[in-house]
Amino acid sequence: MQIYFFPQRESWKRISSSPEELHRLLERVAAETDTADLVVAVHLVRRSAWSGGTAYVRQWLHPGHFYAVRGKWRLSGEWETPPELPGRFKLIRLLLPDDGSAYPLSQLDRYGWQHRFDRFSDHLAFFFAHELHHYRRYHLGLHPREGEHGANAWAAERCRELGAGVESRRTVKKKAKKRTRRGPTFWQLLNPLDFMPAAQAAWLWRKGAALLSAALRLGCGDRERYVAAKMDHIQRFARLAPGAQLWITFDPGQRYLNAPVRLVRLLRRPSLRAVIETGDGKTWRWPLAWLSPDPPHGEAAR
Repeated sequence: MQIYFFPQRESWKRISSSPEELHRLLERVAAETDTADLVVAVHLVRRSAWSGGTAYVRQWLHPGHFYAVRGKWRLSGEWETPPELPGRFKLIRLLLPDDGSAYPLSQLDRYGWQHRFDRFSDHLAFFFAHELHHYRRYHLGLHPREGEHGANAWAAERCRELGAGVESRRTVKKKAKKRTRRGPTFWQLLNPLDFMPAAQAAWLWRKGAALLSAALRLGCGDRERYVAAKMDHIQRFARLAPGAQLWITFDPGQRYLNAPVRLVRLLRRPSLRAVIETGDGKTWRWPLAWLSPDPPHGEAAR
């Protein structure tokens, strides 16, 4: 494992540590891991609204990728690429403010974990262990199916094994209230022929003004009764088997009005449609409110 530090002026003084001490610390964290392919870059900044790490471990990187050209990992000034970098490697970048006076420090991360670090070195050890977990998972095939929560748990345990001053626990999230599924609305169940002649209903539907006249004639209470009646009507379809004969009671194009059709299958709830086959061999997803298991009254079915 190769480790590089990128400090600011007086960084070592502000964190009361040395690069040799922190180098040994990271080596201890990774002592039980094969890090032959790992490069670590530690950025120490004077001020930052963000601290954390990133593990570039799913694909191989090359020396030309070692320095970032933009974003929070970009270094000011010109830097020569370390000549000892391997031809390909996996990379962990870490960024922390170089302020030792901020400790002990409590921090809530984006995954809902509450952390407490006694010293700067403890903070660095935890961040490194977290990203090392990703390296172990994606590069070494360890920790299968473990994500960010698994990385936090492993990092906390690893720090405890080393005697680091780290306390870390996942906060209990409030269970989200289950959304009450609302039943179908009046508009979803409306059959225009319940309120107006077929030709008028089809014309209004095609013009985009469908159901407007019916809506003006119905009060809220009437709508509730209408919805209840339509749901009873739709419930009858649940008892029918594929192949059953149905009749179309509304067709905006009036091509299949009152035509007998074959039930192919009911769509899974909450859908209010069924797959039907018309006499010309075409299949459609037809609203159940526009179908009937009974032949039309007063006229022969085609």
